[in-house]
Amino acid sequence: MISYAQNAEDVVLARALPAATGFYVDVGAADPNIASVTRHFYDLGWSGINVDARVEAVTLLALHRPRDVNLHLAAYSSDGVVTFHEDADDPDQSTTEFTNAEVLRSSGHHLQTGQVQARTLNGILAEHVPAGTGIDFLKIDVEGAELAVLEGIDLTRWRPKIIVVEAVRPWSTERTDQHWRHHLDDNGYIESLFDGLNLFFTAQEHAADIDPLPPASIVDRYTPAYVELLNEEITRLRDYVRSLLGELGHTSADADSQAAADPPPEPARGFLVIGPIEATTPLARRLAATLNTTPRRVDHPADVDWDGLAEQEVVQLNWPPTRHLLHLAHSHHLQPVVPDSAGEDPSVRSDGTRTDHRPAWRQRPGTLTENDLSPDRSAPVDRT
Repeated sequence: MISYAQNAEDVVLARALPAATGFYVDVGAADPNIASVTRHFYDLGWSGINVDARVEAVTLLALHRPRDVNLHLAAYSSDGVVTFHEDADDPDQSTTEFTNAEVLRSSGHHLQTGQVQARTLNGILAEHVPAGTGIDFLKIDVEGAELAVLEGIDLTRWRPKIIVVEAVRPWSTERTDQHWRHHLDDNGYIESLFDGLNLFFTAQEHAADIDPLPPASIVDRYTPAYVELLNEEITRLRDYVRSLLGELGHTSADADSQAAADPPPEPARGFLVIGPIEATTPLARRLAATLNTTPRRVDHPADVDWDGLAEQEVVQLNWPPTRHLLHLAHSHHLQPVVPDSAGEDPSVRSDGTRTDHRPAWRQRPGTLTENDLSPDRSAPVDRT
C-alpha cells in the first residue's frame, strides 16, 4: 500500500481494519493528500467526516473528497465561537489552545488570531453520521486541544472501534496524554499502541476482533507517498533521457524512416506557458491544489515564436534545466521573475500561492535565432 500519513498511522489502521469499506471521522483533517491518515481509506472506497478550522484545508477537502462531509469548524467541548490561532509559517500547527499558540509565537512563528465556529463532536456526529453506520476509527490531531475535543463526545453513545490521538507536544517528545486520556480509560478504551507520536486506543468490545497494533514496519510492505512521488519523477526523467538518446542516435535525414521502423518513446519535453502557470510534473500535480490554465504544448524551444512574445509576458520553461537551456535563459531573452514596480510577482497567484515550484522567467528585449535554440549550438535546426 501507499502510506499518505506522516507517521504511517494509516498502515497500522489498515492492518487492524482490513474491510473494503468503512467510515472514519478525522478531526484536524488538514490536507486531503499530504500527511493524511484517511487518504488511503478514501481511495479504497471508504467515506467519513473531515473537520478542520482552516478554510484553506476545508476547501481542498471539498475539492478532493466529494464523498465525504467536510466541515469548516473547530471540534470543541461546547457549541459556540472559539479563538483560533492560525500559523502562517506552518499551518498544520494552527491551534485553538492558547498555551501552544504562545509557544509558537515565542519561537518566531507568525500567528493570525481570529474567531471560528465551534461544535461538539456529539452534535457533529448526530447530524452527519448516517443512521445505522458505525465509526471504524476516530483520529484527533488538534495541536494541544485534545481535551476540549474529547470533552465534547459521549463515548457511551459513540463507539469508534479505534481512536487515534496525537499525544506529544508539537515537534517534541513530551507526552500530553495525562491531560485527556482519562476520558478514554474511563469509557472502556484500551491503549493498544504508542508509535512515538500518537496513542491508539481500541474499544474493549472490539479488542478480540482487531489484530494487535504493532508499529508499522518493513513487514507491512508499504511505500511512503513521498517515495512513490519520487519514483514517478525518476521514471519521467529516465523516459526523457531515453528520448534524448534516441534523438542523438538518428540524423535528421533518416529520423522519419527510423521512427516509423522503431518509434522512440514519447519525448518528455514539457510545456511553455504564457500567463498563469500550471504544474506540469507528476510531483507538482500532486502537490498543486488547483490548476488554473491550459498550457500550450511545444516540442522544442525552437518551436516557440519568441519574437511574438510581449516583453512583459511571463514565460515558464519546464524542460529539464540542461546547461544549454540555462545558458540560453541567462544569455539571451530570459531573466528570473522579480517583483515588478507594483511589488507583484507574476509567479504568485492572487491568493498568495505559488503557481509552480520551477523557476519562472520574464522575456527581455533582444533577438534570438533558431540556431541559438539548437541543442547543438554549432549546427542549425533542421526544419525539413
